[in-house]
Parts: sequence; C-alpha cells; structure tokens
Amino acid sequence: MKKLFLLLALVGMVATASGDDGVNEPTNTPTETPDGGNDEKPEDNTPEDKTQLIKFIDNTVKTLCVVSWDTNGDAELSYGEAAAVTDIGTTFKSYDIISFTELAYFTGLSYIANEAFRDCGSLKKIELPHNITSIGNSAFRDCSSLTSVTIGNGVTSIGDSAFMFCDSLKSVTIPDSVTSIGNYAFAGCDSLTSVTIPDSVTTIGNYAFYDCNSLKSVTIGNSVTSIGQEAFLHCSSLESFYGKFASEDNRCLIVDGKLTAFAPAGLTEYTIPDSITSIGSYAFYCCDSITSVTIPDSVTSIGNYAFAGCDSLTSVTIPDSVTTIGNFAFDNCDSLTSVTIPDSVTSIGSGAFYCCDSLTSVTIPDSVTTIGRWAFYDCNKLTSVYCKATTPPAGDYYMFKSNASERKIYVPAASVEAYKSAARWSDYKDYIVGYEF
Repeated sequence: MKKLFLLLALVGMVATASGDDGVNEPTNTPTETPDGGNDEKPEDNTPEDKTQLIKFIDNTVKTLCVVSWDTNGDAELSYGEAAAVTDIGTTFKSYDIISFTELAYFTGLSYIANEAFRDCGSLKKIELPHNITSIGNSAFRDCSSLTSVTIGNGVTSIGDSAFMFCDSLKSVTIPDSVTSIGNYAFAGCDSLTSVTIPDSVTTIGNYAFYDCNSLKSVTIGNSVTSIGQEAFLHCSSLESFYGKFASEDNRCLIVDGKLTAFAPAGLTEYTIPDSITSIGSYAFYCCDSITSVTIPDSVTSIGNYAFAGCDSLTSVTIPDSVTTIGNFAFDNCDSLTSVTIPDSVTSIGSGAFYCCDSLTSVTIPDSVTTIGRWAFYDCNKLTSVYCKATTPPAGDYYMFKSNASERKIYVPAASVEAYKSAARWSDYKDYIVGYEF
C-alpha cells in the first residue's frame, strides 16, 4: 500500500513537471550524433561514484524504478541502486513508456524476465545491459513502436514470442553468442526486411519468423541443425535464402530432403529441384502469385497444407513417385480446374482439395485405398469424379459433399452396387454411375 501511495504521488509530480508525455531531456546523457543516436552506450558513462543519481529520459520509467528499487527513500534512483537489481520481473509490463536506455545501468541483471515489457506499445528505445544472457518469453511482445534493439554478445537464448508483433522493428542483430531462437520469437515483425542467423545458433523455433510480411532475405548459419515447423510461414515478400539448407536457386530451404520453406516473391511458375524427396507442411502456403508448379519424380509425399491457399494455382503436375497427399494439401486453391492423381497414390488426406472452387473434374486411380474426410468438400463446380478402383476405397464423412448439383461419380461398371452399399459411398448412391475405364 505504501508503494501505491508513493507511485501516485510521483506520477503527479512528474506530470506537473513535464507535461503529458512523461519524457524529460536529461542533463547527463551522452552527446548525440547527427543521426540522432548516442556516440557512447549508457553503461560507458556510469560514474565511479555510484551514489550519483540517474537522470531518466522517461518520467514514467523513473517513477516505476523509484517505487520498485529506491532503497534509501530519497525518491530517486542512483547508479548503485540500479546495479543492485537482479530481476525486473514485469514491473514495466503494459505501461505507456517511451524510452528506457537507462536499463543499461542495471548491470546486476543476467536475464530479461518473461513478459518484462509486454504490451509497452509506445516503447521506442531500450538499451539492454551488457551482461544479459537470456531474453525471456514474450519479453517485448506487442512493443509495436520499438524500431531497433541491440542484443548483447552475452545473450545465448531468445525466448518464445520474445519480439512477437514488434511491428516497427527494422534492424535487429543476433550476436554470435545466441544458440537458440524460440518459438514465435520474431513472429509478426512486419517491418523486418532481412535476417542473418549466426553460426552459433543450433535451433530455430516453430513459427520463429511467421508473418514477417516485409522479410526479403534470410541467411542460415552453418551450425543450425533444426528449423521448427512453419518458421518462415506467410513471409510473402521472401525472395531468397542463403547459407545452410538453401537450394541452388536460393528459393528453398531443404532439410534432409524435405522442402521446408519457399521464397515466393516475384514468381508465377516454379519447378521444384530434383534433390527434394518430400514437400513439407505449409511449404507453399498462401503463395498467392504462383500459377503453376512442377513436382519432380524424386518427391514421394506432399505434406499437410503444402499448397493450401495458393489461389492463383491453375496447374500442378503430380508425378507417379508420389504415394501420399496430405491433409488439406490443396485446400482453397480457388483456380485449380482439374487434377489427375497418379497411380502411385494410395491415400488422399482429409480436406486434400477442400474448397477448390474452380475444380470441375478429378480422376482417382485404382491404387487409392483411402479417401479422407472432406477430401473434395465444397468443390462447388465439381461435376465429374472418376474413381477407377474396383473395390471402393475406404471413405470418410463429407468427402464429396457440396459439389455441383449435377455431379456424377463414375466407377467401374461391375462395381456400381458395391460402391452404392459401401460405408460413406452410400451417401452418394444417387450420383454413382457405371463407367467402362
């Protein structure tokens, strides 16, 4: 309760002294360079006399620091008091602060706590102490005004969602000390244009750079051994990958033969390299400009959502080497008009061609033994389904539901009754017609 009263009193004092923005120009800050930066880091200016008082730029920051760590009750914070702090916790979470370059004087900190500055939407500048070794989960999440951050050479790990939704972040340098980048670490950083992963990093987490819409180039360091699922998903401006796992044309990341990420910017047609044996989940997800894809004979499987949302895709060649088509692999490929599934395929995943609005015809070979739930659901222009198997494949709910009203399912003439009585196929008995293949 005592701290609450002190906080209220201090807020009133600083508001009266400085107006509404809560920012003062300090009298002891380093000389500014022409570009507006400082020619020295704050820790370089720490006085030998640790009893001297810190002149804060942001009065709200000062208030929170005094309430939390003023040990002598003088309503100020000295360099010594700042250096004694070992954990800032969530002291600043959700506060309307603008600048905290003085954090560099908190030299007793070894980590930035989880959610330490989460939802500080006005925060533009911050300087981390040189001895920080880890940045916690969601530490700077939703700091939408943060334009740059310097990560010190002592940092070894960047936590999950650490900089997620930092929409203004343009320049981030990951030092050679970092060994892991957490899940969603930089997801939604819309202004980030390039990323270099240093050789020290061994793991890149799931969705680490998800939805970084301005990201154009990525360089992967030589020590990276694992790239999490959908690490570069929905990065629509990506033009190139460099370094480890990059394909010769710099358009793909290939890990153990699997195409895990694709750089689609500027392309309408693409031929997948022969070195690829499988197309990973979400590999071409929402590549809006791609109209045609050629898959080489080396590929044996197409992963879940591999081409989902490719709404300009009109042509895709599936080779005889492919044996499985994953769940929702071509979901919402609105421009796809016809598909011939090769004789090598044994299973069609759930929702494989879900909501392909322009699909009018599909041929299912006799090698297919399983058709998943919603496989051709809501393909509302689908009029012709040719299913060659003499024994009805195992079907699932709604596999042909909401097709065109006149849709016919053509099956071997000798197998019509078998289809009409088979589980799930019986739902479509009025549309099943005998056909001589």
